[in-house]
Amino acid sequence: MGASTRRSGAGGRPRKYDPESALRSAMDLFRMRGFASPSMADLARAAGVHRPSLSAAFGDRKSLYLAAIELFRSDLRSRGEATLAQPNIRLAVKAFFDAIIDVYAGGDNSAPGCLVFCTTPAEAAHDPEIRAVLAATLDEVDTLLAERLGKAEGEGQLIGAAHGLAPLLAALLHSLAIRARAGEGPARLREIAEIGIDQLLSVTPTGATR
Repeated sequence: MGASTRRSGAGGRPRKYDPESALRSAMDLFRMRGFASPSMADLARAAGVHRPSLSAAFGDRKSLYLAAIELFRSDLRSRGEATLAQPNIRLAVKAFFDAIIDVYAGGDNSAPGCLVFCTTPAEAAHDPEIRAVLAATLDEVDTLLAERLGKAEGEGQLIGAAHGLAPLLAALLHSLAIRARAGEGPARLREIAEIGIDQLLSVTPTGATR
């Protein structure tokens, strides 16, 4: 998508805006208020663009929501793949959780929690497209963790069918998203994550670092 423009004032020169920046602003609002609450006017205001420009770039509200989810997933995917590349499985998983907790903690313009796991469940029961996105995200996290655990298993860092622990680690991640939404801070989330990871990876033989 190319840059769009809006007028900076009566008779003013058109001012360019960056579609990705607009999408990130919409993503933050969806993350704070969910899918159903913000109108296109609210989203355009948050993005700092006129509503027709936002609609021309992204389509209707659901299309914008799905685009925001894909951007959010892409951000998390990049963080996750980078941290899981560490050679030691226990340190890799802990670094993965640390990176995701940084996102779940929110910030000045974003609410705590996860855009996917905190906003899509309410819509998934009656919207097949959003339900499919939620299911795909769950599967992606499971697969990412299973592949890394399987690699560690092949290297002798883990014993047995350790890759089967992936859904349990993913479930821990989902729980942290809800806890972040409820107001629990990063320190508490990391404490819970470390306990859970240590318990789930307790099958690790000598040579792996706690």
